[in-house]
Amino acid sequence: LPYKSFLVTLYTGSRWGAGTKADVFLQLIGQNGTSDVHCLRHPQVPSFRRGSTDRFLLTSREDLGDICAFRVWHSNRGPSPGWFLSRAKVENTSTRKTWLFMCRKWLSLDKGDGLLERTFFVTNPNDPLPRKDYFLIRLSSHLREIILLLYKMHHQQNTLLTD
Repeated sequence: LPYKSFLVTLYTGSRWGAGTKADVFLQLIGQNGTSDVHCLRHPQVPSFRRGSTDRFLLTSREDLGDICAFRVWHSNRGPSPGWFLSRAKVENTSTRKTWLFMCRKWLSLDKGDGLLERTFFVTNPNDPLPRKDYFLIRLSSHLREIILLLYKMHHQQNTLLTD
């Protein structure tokens, strides 16, 4: 049987202490079933840093159907293991169907409500996005574009000076 694959994008918050070095685990919950538990880790690149966007390709043996929710938790290991998950996106790579999640919660023993495990439910696309969320998402996107532009300008300037 072919595996079903999902591209999961997790957005770590940009507030102070939002990143974690703990092992993060995720399980997708669909209308037709639940995926295996996946440990989310890039072999070469640090994940879940403050303000970061991390993408993972997850597979499932069964067709989960429409994604309803996901369960996420972490090992609570390492210095300052608390993690602030801002939002998430799940995309079925075959159908290109996408589900969005506005999370905005700490997974931390000493921040927020002290929970290390959470279940987030898909955001209703017909509900208007609160103005604050819209502003923060746009700001994050614009800042990322500005940083890339500054990096390119700096790199071009250094290339011109060394040529």
